[in-house]
Amino acid sequence: ALHAVLCAAGFNIRWLLRALRRQLQAGGLKHVYLALTAVWTALLAAAMAGFNSAMNFNPELSRQPVLHQT
Repeated sequence: ALHAVLCAAGFNIRWLLRALRRQLQAGGLKHVYLALTAVWTALLAAAMAGFNSAMNFNPELSRQPVLHQT
């Protein structure tokens, strides 16, 4: 019974992906795809900015030569 349910779920997912691909190729969902890409990019940039500030990253300091003292 579990095998049958998983087969049906796989069939439905493939059907949905094909329908989405047809919509994207026709341009029907292109604006949704572009909006999701823009949101993802903004979230990634915000996460990187937060990470850099949490690590006390200073781009000016990273360009200075490293002096090795012995």
